[in-house]
Amino acid sequence: MSEAQHPTTLCEAFQLTAAIDPDAVALRTAGDVITLTMKLKRRPVVEKYAAEIEALYEAAPGPTVHEPKATVAAAN
Repeated sequence: MSEAQHPTTLCEAFQLTAAIDPDAVALRTAGDVITLTMKLKRRPVVEKYAAEIEALYEAAPGPTVHEPKATVAAAN
C-alpha cells in the first residue's frame, strides 16, 4: 500500500475496512448483538440471523463432501 492509500483518520480506516468486509463492519456496529467486551450475544444473533442460519442447514451437502459411513458397534 502506498503512502497515499494509508488512512489518516480513524474514520478513513473504518471506511477502508467496510470496503474490504462489509459483514465484519455490520457486526462491529451492531450494538444489539455484541457486548462491550466484543463477545457475541448468542440469542440476539440467532434471532437476527435466523434465516441465514437456517439456509446453512437446509442445503444438501455438495458432491465433494464425504460423510463417514455409519458403523454398527459390536454387541460384545
